[in-house]
Amino acid sequence: MKTKLIMIAAILMILFPLAAFGQGRAIVVVEEDGGIGEPSARTARRILIDELRKQGIDVGDVPALDRIHPLDDAVKQAAAHVGAGKVYVLRLSALGQKIIVEIEARTAALEEVSSRRLPAAGPEELDVIIPRVVEALVKNRPVEHTARIDSVSAQEGRKWEKLPGEFLWGFGIIMGGGLAEGAVFSYGLDFKAGYEMEHFRLNFELGGMGNVDEGDAAFRTGVGISYIPKTTFWSPYFGVSLDYMAIAVDEWDEGGVGTVVHGGVEFFRLHSARMLVELGLYVPFFEISKNDNSRYAMVLTGTVTVLW
Repeated sequence: MKTKLIMIAAILMILFPLAAFGQGRAIVVVEEDGGIGEPSARTARRILIDELRKQGIDVGDVPALDRIHPLDDAVKQAAAHVGAGKVYVLRLSALGQKIIVEIEARTAALEEVSSRRLPAAGPEELDVIIPRVVEALVKNRPVEHTARIDSVSAQEGRKWEKLPGEFLWGFGIIMGGGLAEGAVFSYGLDFKAGYEMEHFRLNFELGGMGNVDEGDAAFRTGVGISYIPKTTFWSPYFGVSLDYMAIAVDEWDEGGVGTVVHGGVEFFRLHSARMLVELGLYVPFFEISKNDNSRYAMVLTGTVTVLW
């Protein structure tokens, strides 16, 4: 029982000053003007007073504080003169072209109770930012939760910055052959398009090769990703893609889904045009067939492509 009484007493000791702070009159002080000048700071103070009154707070009129004023004994005396138990302090801090708006709630003895802050794009945005900071402070809410359609700040509404990347496309020559008995050397054309970032490239590829005399052929189209470790003039790279492919080797043929594992070297990375020298291995998820028989066959290719 004694322990419970001590806990209740401790809670009351914490809550009583907060409850006392919530009662009575208040005064407003502008401690810093953020470089906007005293006339604009006085206007900001009046906006703050109006918003506090809208929130049901009785703000005393102290003409001596209608200017930039430090938190000193004169503020304590002004609070005592009008019977104020609260002091709201407006601090405007310059950050380049921005102004950090901070409002502190203090006791008459100038002990801080709570504060909220929000950046403004400039003095012209103070009439939007100050009401939001007041609402957050008085209602004890995160300042982000006070945003509405007509009060989103320039900072909150700015576009996201993004890491750089570029679209590239081009054509190349492809050559190689199936890793199966009876396969012959083939050659053809390859089209590549992609979005290249600092260390990755998203790929789309469409290509095919064949041998007219023997009838061997390989075709693929698909999407994939490459990892490019170096950001210098040249860099090795490797990656994988998911493709639809068709393979014909020595009159055995079939089509279906597969993957292509590739690796190579990208030259001229510091220029708008690039050259890729690449080896690729077609790994089909199916077997090629002939006369109700089937067998598995991969295809090894080499490609030289120019992108721009």
